[in-house]
Amino acid sequence: MDILGVNSIHHGGGQEPTNYKEILRIIDLALKSGLSPHRKPLVFHGANHRLAVPESGKWQDTIPEVTPASEAILAAARGASPENPVDVLPVGPCTNVACALLQARAEGLDLKGRLRVIGLIGGAKSGSEGTFNGANDPWSVYVVAHSGIEFWALLESPTGASLRFDKRIEGDLYPNNVLGDYLKKITPPHNKSLFDVATIAMVIGERGNKGWLTRVEPSTILGPEKHYFWATPAGPTNLRVIRDIDEEAMKANFFKVLNRSTQRPNP
Repeated sequence: MDILGVNSIHHGGGQEPTNYKEILRIIDLALKSGLSPHRKPLVFHGANHRLAVPESGKWQDTIPEVTPASEAILAAARGASPENPVDVLPVGPCTNVACALLQARAEGLDLKGRLRVIGLIGGAKSGSEGTFNGANDPWSVYVVAHSGIEFWALLESPTGASLRFDKRIEGDLYPNNVLGDYLKKITPPHNKSLFDVATIAMVIGERGNKGWLTRVEPSTILGPEKHYFWATPAGPTNLRVIRDIDEEAMKANFFKVLNRSTQRPNP
């Protein structure tokens, strides 16, 4: 996997600068733990507020927040092709992605086939209610789902939540370096859902035909008046909802890659 960039995002509004600093911290720890400098990703500031629903109620009328993150997504998509598409993985609100799609639409730039979105979004019944990422900008989920771009929604709960880690008995899975030390420090001392890891693993598993996606359903998403409920589509759809995964295989792969990619440097 070639990581073209990492984008920061809000969590409802105002937290983007804090999240940006945390991204830089993690990358610095990864470099100190053996990550090759030539694989250091670029980092871009993203939206700091959720999108507003336009008075018309039409997603096409949404006003995007233009940021370095949305511009970076567009730049990556311009250099992509159906033979070599770009995956965008929002593991927070979909604001940056929705803004990039709206900007492309305004420019007349067709992104179909060039870009695919895989988001950690929504719950069993809805793309917003009762979930952290979806609830912090539900309209952005609606925009992405209705844009026509290929969109995979890996449910925050129960799907992403099913990938669990217990530091009390699995703490030795972290690499023996400063990155592993930091991750272990911030992990609560109880059985914790890893959430975002499932999204990364989804790409690895789907691209590698590993069979880790065990239940995927074609879907559509209703508007705010219907609480952003998932619905069965009447015809072809660009949206797939991932409802079940092989969480143990995904977890094993994650820690294998994490330990292979970083190692404690010799003193």
